[in-house]
Amino acid sequence: MINNNIFYPDTLITVDELSKMSGISKSTLYHDIYKSKKQDLKPLFPYIKLGGKILFRSSDIQNTINNAFSINKY
Repeated sequence: MINNNIFYPDTLITVDELSKMSGISKSTLYHDIYKSKKQDLKPLFPYIKLGGKILFRSSDIQNTINNAFSINKY
């Protein structure tokens, strides 16, 4: 049996799960991904496509949240 932690050290999260966790609707997440592809922009959360599914790495979500709420000290 292959240890998936070697290949995928992060938990992979579906659009539905991210929607429930973040309070952002699934349609908003899908729209953000579509818009980022069409306009060559950075999506709200980095994602991967695997077998036709859109998935998010838990570490990418955590980094996005940390960066959004980081306070710059002057």
